[in-house]
Amino acid sequence: MSYSADHPRLAMVLNNMAGLAMLQENLPEAERYLGQALAIRKACLGDSHVSTVEVMANQAALLEQNEELESALDKYTHCT
Repeated sequence: MSYSADHPRLAMVLNNMAGLAMLQENLPEAERYLGQALAIRKACLGDSHVSTVEVMANQAALLEQNEELESALDKYTHCT
């Protein structure tokens, strides 16, 4: 099965790939995947959809893992 470049399922895959990259401590790759996933989810689902907020929370976790704590806190605040 094939999905378009802006399909919500692709965003799910990208979000999952970002999680794997984070576990492997490949933070630049995780950041790239999360950016792509967020763009798709915002376009398809809007800013306040739970799936969009999930990616934003993962971006905050990435910032936290990268010891960018103030940025992480700001991102977490936007998730609520």
